[in-house]
Formats: sequence, structure tokens, C-alpha cells
Amino acid sequence: MNVLKKIQKYGLNWDLVSVQENKYYNMQKEGILKQQFGITFAGILRLHPIYGPYMDVRSVIDKDKDRYSILVPQYFFAEELEEFIDKHLQWYHKLRDGYVFSKSALKPQEDKYHMSFTVLTGSVSDGRSMAVLFHQLDYGKSVYVENYRKRPFLFVDKNTYEQLPAKWTIHDLYNIYKEHYDEQKQFRESLWHNIAKARAEHKPVKIPVVYNNYSLIQTYSERTTPYGVKFPMILMDEENQKRIDEINRKYAKDSQRER
Repeated sequence: MNVLKKIQKYGLNWDLVSVQENKYYNMQKEGILKQQFGITFAGILRLHPIYGPYMDVRSVIDKDKDRYSILVPQYFFAEELEEFIDKHLQWYHKLRDGYVFSKSALKPQEDKYHMSFTVLTGSVSDGRSMAVLFHQLDYGKSVYVENYRKRPFLFVDKNTYEQLPAKWTIHDLYNIYKEHYDEQKQFRESLWHNIAKARAEHKPVKIPVVYNNYSLIQTYSERTTPYGVKFPMILMDEENQKRIDEINRKYAKDSQRER
């Protein structure tokens, strides 16, 4: 399998082996990320205006190319992913570089304030790009992006509005709720740290997954061949494994009788 990019992150080596548009995600680009021992993840490539490029990982892939959903989507942050992203880049860099907003652009509306991205940028497409990026900082009713009159708007509550300076950047908005955002990031990266810990302790990686919304929780892990080659697989639950072992034993006995 060809490797598009080698990435060192979370104390491990990773291979980005594929980037393709996914028709199930509005033709957004999906990356396939492989850890050196074979476990494989799939996720949509996105941009976070504070933390940078990342892969929104929702599923794992086994040796038969079947996909299983992980229970909690994980975010794999890596600057190397940016070269494979072609949407929203202009505004991503402007926002990260400190694009300045005027507090007067936030207009009062009942108990909150709103700002039109379309009016601000003077373009429907630019407004949507900015909305996609600000959406990454949604935090309950304190900060959120929502369509209003068929156009994307930023909404903030009174408490948030009062903490913003007269001239503010997206970094000022982030800093108001920095503790929350950083905690969420840490939670969404926990899988990668768990994998690194398992590798350091020479233990197999085990990830709870489901095949669909109606299936039982299974375990995605890896198995080693007699030649030392590892490959990803779904471990059967104990009951199914016992049933298959019993069938195999019966088959072996029947084969011996036939001889």
C-alpha cells in the first residue's frame, strides 16, 4: 500500500495511506490512517481555527475492509494533514493569523448577540467558510453558529459579549472558554494516548466498536501471525468464540472417524 504521508504524532509513527472524497459525507475528503502495526482508521479531514488540521475519526477498518464505528469520535491533530485539505483554507489562515472583528458587528437580539458572516465577508461562499470554522468553537448557548434567514450567523450570549474587547479575534473568543475547549480536545485525543500506552507496555490495542446502531459492542484489535505479521481484526465475544471452538472440535472428531 502506498503511503501519502508519514506522520509522527502522539509518540507513534503513522501512515496516511489514502485521501479520497466520500460521497456519504457530502464529498468531503476522507483520510485512511494506518498505525505501523496495522490498525487502521478512517475520518474526514477538517480544519480547526485554533488547534489546526485534524482527522475526525469515526470508524476503524478490519482486514476484510469492513468498517466499524468507534463509540466516541476521536480527533487526530497533525499539521501534515493540511496539504490534503482544499476547502476553507483562506479563512482558516486569516483567522489563525489574527483577523480582527469589531465588537459593533455583533448586533443585539433579545438576550444574545449575532453577527452575519455573509455581511461581514461580503460573499455567500466566504461567509459559509467562516461559519464552518467558527462552528468548531460551538459551546452550548454561549457560542454557536446557526442559520438565520437562510444565512450563517455567529451567536453569543451576553456573558461572552461582555468579555470580548472592542477589537477582537477568534483567539479572544477561544480564550474566554479555553478550559472547556482544551478539555474537549484532550477527551477527543484519548484513544491515541491509549494506543501509545499499549505499545509502550507491549500490550495489544483493544478498541470498543459497533458494526451498526443495532449491533452489540465488539472489540477491534490485532492478531499476530506465526511469522510476526500483525493485522487488524474484530475479536468475537466469549460466547460466540466458545460456539465456534465447539464446532471446530466436533468437525475434528468427525474427520478422525471418517479416516
